[in-house]
Parts: sequence; C-alpha cells; structure tokens
Amino acid sequence: MTNCLQRPVITTTLNGSSTLIDFPPSVLILGNQPGYSVSLPDATTLLQGSAWYDIWNLSTQPVSIKDNGGNVLLTLMNGSRVEISLSSASTTNGVWTFASTLSGTSGSTLSDLLYTVVKPTAVLKSAMGAVANDLTFTCMAVFQGKLYIGTSNTTAATDSTAAKVLTFDGTTWSVITKATMGMVAADTYISSMAVFQGKLYLGTYNTTAATDSTGAKLVSFDGTTWSVITKAIMGGVTTDQRLSSMVVYGGSLYIGTYNVTAATDSTAAKLLVYNFGSSWSTINKSVMSAVAADQDFPSMAVYNNILYIGTTNATAAIDTTGSKVISYNGTTWAAVTKTTMGGVTTDTSFPVMAVYNGKLYIGTANATAATDTTGSKLLVWNGTAWAVITKATMGGATTDTNLESMCVYNGKLYIGTKNATAAIDATAAKILQFDQMAWAVIVKSTLGGITTDTDIFSMAIFQGQLWLGTNNATVATDATAARTMHLAYPIAENFNTYCSRGF
Repeated sequence: MTNCLQRPVITTTLNGSSTLIDFPPSVLILGNQPGYSVSLPDATTLLQGSAWYDIWNLSTQPVSIKDNGGNVLLTLMNGSRVEISLSSASTTNGVWTFASTLSGTSGSTLSDLLYTVVKPTAVLKSAMGAVANDLTFTCMAVFQGKLYIGTSNTTAATDSTAAKVLTFDGTTWSVITKATMGMVAADTYISSMAVFQGKLYLGTYNTTAATDSTGAKLVSFDGTTWSVITKAIMGGVTTDQRLSSMVVYGGSLYIGTYNVTAATDSTAAKLLVYNFGSSWSTINKSVMSAVAADQDFPSMAVYNNILYIGTTNATAAIDTTGSKVISYNGTTWAAVTKTTMGGVTTDTSFPVMAVYNGKLYIGTANATAATDTTGSKLLVWNGTAWAVITKATMGGATTDTNLESMCVYNGKLYIGTKNATAAIDATAAKILQFDQMAWAVIVKSTLGGITTDTDIFSMAIFQGQLWLGTNNATVATDATAARTMHLAYPIAENFNTYCSRGF
C-alpha cells in the first residue's frame, strides 16, 4: 500500500486593504468596511504561468483588485470569486488574466460571464468632445441605438464651446451643438430627457423671461430632424425657467417645471402635458394639491398605474405646506406629506424616484449632517405602507446630502449621491447598491472617479453597461475634471432595467 501526501491548501485571510507577497492558492477577504483593495505582488518576483490566486470576497462590500503599481484591474463584488493567473512577468505590474466564477459554481471565463466583477472605465471630456466648461453630465437617454448625454455649461454660445449633447454609438463620440438643435445661447444646460412616441425630447434650463424660442424650451428629435417646442406652445409662462423632469403616463408625456413664483395658478411651477402627442394642456398646483412654495417638480415615476411626482419646497414643515409627493391615479390628485412618508422638516426635496422589486423608492435631499432619520434618506412605498431606509443602513455618510440618481440594473438598485467631500473613499460621493437583501458601497476610487467629482449626477444603461455622469467644478478636459464612467457589470436584463434622476 502506498501512502500519498496531499499538498496542503494554503489560505490567506484579509480583513482590510493588503498587498499580497506570495501566491497562496486561496485568498479569503472578510470585513464590512467599503473601499478595501487587494494588490497583487511584484510580478517580476513570480514565475510566469505558475502564479495564480483564487480570491473569494466574503465581505459585505466590493473590493478592488489592483496590480503592484496600484492600477485597478477589476472590482470583486461581495459574495463573489475570481481566479487570477500571471501571463507576463516582464514588468513589476505584470499582465494578468482572469476567470470569474459565481460563488459556489465553477467554470465561465470573464468574457462569458461578467457576473462577479466590476470593470470600471472612465471617459474624459477630451475623449467625448466636451470642453472645459462642460462641468456636469446632467442627463442621459438611449435613443435609436445611441447614448445621448446632456451637459451643463454657462458659456453664452450655441457652438461646441457651450452646453451640448454628446452621443455615443458604442465606438464613436459625436457632438450636437445648440445651434443644431435649435437652442439659443441662454440655454445653459440640458435638464431632462425622455423618449416618447418614437422621438427624443430634451428640456432646457434658461432664465430668460420669455415664452418664445429665446426662453426655456423643449426640443425633439426624430432621428433626422430637430424641432423646437416653445413655452408658448406648451402652455408655459415666462418664469418657467427649467423643464426639470419628464415621464410617460397613460399615453401622454408629463413635464414638470421649475418656477419660483409664489402662486398656485398657471404663473407658477406646473405640469405641462403632451396629450397623446397631439395637444398640450397645463395642470396647475392648485389642481394637484400643491402649494405656492412648491417651486419645482424634479422627479416622476409610475408605480401600480399611479403617477408619483416629487416636489422641492424649502418650508420647514412635514404637512402640506412643505415638500411632498403628489400622486395621480388618472382621475384624482392627492398630496402625500412627509409626515405620512416618514420624512422630516429638513427633507426639502424629492429629487429622484425608481420602482424596484415591486416597491417605489424615493430619495430625499437633506443637508443635515447625519446618517439617521434626520438626514437624507430613502422613503419606500409598497402600495400599503411607507418605510424609511437611513444612510446608516445603506452605508452612506453624513455628508451625502442628496440621493441624486437611481437606476435599476440587473436585479439591483443603484443610487448615486451628492457629497462635497474631497475624497474617493466612503466619506465622499458614491454609489449605494441594494440587491433586495444587503447594501454595498461602491466608492469613487472603484468607479474611476476623483476627489472633485462631487455628484454621481446621472445614470443610464447602454449596450449592457451602467453609465454614470459626474459633476465636477474643475474647468478642464483632462483627468482632473468631470467624466462619464461605465461598468461592465453585469449584463443587463432588459425587463428590469431602467433609470431615473432629478435635480
């Protein structure tokens, strides 16, 4: 009888950011703090073809995997596993290959199953055709096989030096100037986008007191021709400075306006409705159960065949005099107050909404430096009762003052925050991810963002990737400025994938 000795399995356990020195067959990552990273060894100290790692992320947060030079190769999502082998040892950083595996399974190359990893790619303004003064990527939409991105730019021009729309077909970036779209110099940013009856609609921000083409407007694109729809046509007034949000409900296009006039009639903020694409009508605040201090309708969503609209109102109250959500079932308008939803007096706006897993999720804007119910939060409606999800639960920081963008992507809810903190870790702007069971934080260092990206301002899904647009006050087109970022994780499921955002 021959006795065989089995090679022992060497396991390294990590509880925080670490650099591997040797190449143990199994690396287990534990912990619950966001922003961890694992750096691979100096490749020149290893034997090419023999060094491999079976890395398991058993923590509750995504973990960045970096080469020895600190470059992010991928991000291993919580509960997932990746096998890494050394393809070239000619440099310190090396060349590494990957095979990804969902926990508990085997097989599947990275190209076949982008399930367990995030592959972030940052796209700079210089690559997209944007200019230094394009400080924010304000909104996104997918139309006729292309990604459309609006920018914010205060330059008084209609050429490429000013606010614009950037398009991407998966290979090539193109610039659509305001002159092409029929806009004017004072249209300083593209504030909203929606696709309705085979056309792309874009709303603008413009403080000019006019209802003709010199003021804020709606432009439409059928794939060939751009057309201008003025406030005079839509039923707007001179003080409607922004078309803040759009949604399709009951076969009509609903558009919310921003207007600081303290009134509830047509002189103030309102809804403009494109009835079945054939005629326009105006819905005043007095009809909607809104009040004079409701200055903006920044978000909309349709849930259980009911239209929900978020308002902005600085009044420190939790009754109808403060910010609120307005519902419409096709017949009756009703105000849902903060006291009903679980909000507080300092929840001054409801800038974003999304429907996820059979519930309506509403993000608030609240400058209170807290992670409990007194700060910004999520309000969740299941059709019967309201629930509150605090930043402490989600992994947010006290300085996350707005939940600013949302996207439902491949069965998970993604939320972008606004945070002025100059950092790329969990203390700064970030993505909060929810998979119906647990929350995870995806920090800017993972996403390819930088310290001065203060907002994850917009989201969209294009060609199976999640796209993010940032706000950054740096006047530049290089790596110091605003950018878009896209993640190849995971492949999108069209039936539960869409995005929503607000201001």
